[in-house]
Amino acid sequence: MKKTYIKVVVDNESLQPAFERWISPTDGTVEFRGQKIAVRVLDRDAIQIRKNGKPVADGDDDVTVE
Repeated sequence: MKKTYIKVVVDNESLQPAFERWISPTDGTVEFRGQKIAVRVLDRDAIQIRKNGKPVADGDDDVTVE
């Protein structure tokens, strides 16, 4: 992991993101709970996204990564 900017929207609440800021490896794990999670990140390779403890598969209907 490395430093990157991330914005997370939970359950289509686009007016108020659940999380929006710069993160780095020293920040540790960040968790979100919801039916649908949308992640916008500057550098996709800088983060690891897991669903129920397992890496998110490409094409997952519940997690969108941009």
